[in-house]
Amino acid sequence: MDGLLESIDYRRYAILYVDDEGRSLKCFRQAFEDSFEIYTARNAAEGYEILCERRDHIGVLLTDQRMPGESGVELLDKARRLDPRIIRILVTAYSDVETVVESVNTGAVFHYLTKPWDPEVLKGMLKRWLEHFVVQSQRDHLLKEKLGIVQNMLRGDRAESMSILASGLNHHMRNALTSIKTFVDLVPFKLKQELGEDQDYQDGEFWTSYHGQVEQQVERMIAILERLWEASCEKELQFEPGVDLREAVTTTLIVMQVELVQREIEVQLCIPADLPTLTSNRAKLSQLLRLLLQDALTHLGGAQQIYLGAEVVEGHPGDMNLPCVHLWISDDGEPVAEADLGHLFDPFFPRGTDPRSLGTDLMASYHIVHLHGGHIEARNDHDGNTAIHVYLPLERAGSGELGDQDLQSRIAATEDLWRRLQRG
Repeated sequence: MDGLLESIDYRRYAILYVDDEGRSLKCFRQAFEDSFEIYTARNAAEGYEILCERRDHIGVLLTDQRMPGESGVELLDKARRLDPRIIRILVTAYSDVETVVESVNTGAVFHYLTKPWDPEVLKGMLKRWLEHFVVQSQRDHLLKEKLGIVQNMLRGDRAESMSILASGLNHHMRNALTSIKTFVDLVPFKLKQELGEDQDYQDGEFWTSYHGQVEQQVERMIAILERLWEASCEKELQFEPGVDLREAVTTTLIVMQVELVQREIEVQLCIPADLPTLTSNRAKLSQLLRLLLQDALTHLGGAQQIYLGAEVVEGHPGDMNLPCVHLWISDDGEPVAEADLGHLFDPFFPRGTDPRSLGTDLMASYHIVHLHGGHIEARNDHDGNTAIHVYLPLERAGSGELGDQDLQSRIAATEDLWRRLQRG
């Protein structure tokens, strides 16, 4: 556990010092820039701007209390709302003790420092504060990783349950619905036979309107069952190395070319030529691409652009240590509401009246990604478009398993170290 502290790179995260006295800033930089990465600012506004620009890189914020404009406490409170992980230190004089106590009680300040400060003592304190930040960040990352794995397991169980449900519904209901559809389809012809070609119906509106609605609904139910059936995947698949994602994308676009041309849809690709191959099931990978494109086509509305790209990443939200190909697909149609993003993989979540607008395509996509040991999610990206993000491991990982056997021990060790730092 102490080895973690010994391995901390104190220059990985920066220290920001805010003070309106130029001499103090100069002295601070000269004293500590050899040991830490230092940023300085002359007032709260400038300091907050640096925080916003480099929020993922700053671990410790020190600020003088008395400055023109906003005070140090006000800056620290804004920093807390921006990122609660940042270690917030108030630099003040003894006459400001009441302000310090109040700010500590409200949670705006992690610690306070009185002027003048001793360089050697402060250097040790800066190391300790950075250790707090690093261990806290590591703790949060591990807990997030654990949560991601648990969520993946729950989704996998849910997807498996939906597969069983789909199989049962298809077996028990499809034959009955086929019989009903046959009867509904034959009704107009049988009526003509019974009444003769020259005789009109007594209730023509019923037969032309209501009969048509019934026919549409029966077809809709059969279509839903068919798509649910297609969405249920095998539990065991044969995987092979050397599967080329670029080739699979090209083949899928050729298969779907007629529909794309008819609807005047343009697919913009962003897949590097040196993208590494995958260990995958070729048929299921092609099915995954087809399902993702079908889902995009179903919900395009009046849009005409689909964007499909891929890149290599070091990990995914469920496992940050698993090298993956990150595949994404989006369009320039209307984005999905944030509250609905989590429901897109629900097979019975409707986004329109068309049976294809249900989440069956994305449920099937989840199955395939799950069997590859990967991760799939929907989110609204910075460009305002809704995108489906898929992470496929370069080498297949176990699907739905806890993976990373030392995750629990790493979490326990980090939690213990975190408690020790809190006590000390």
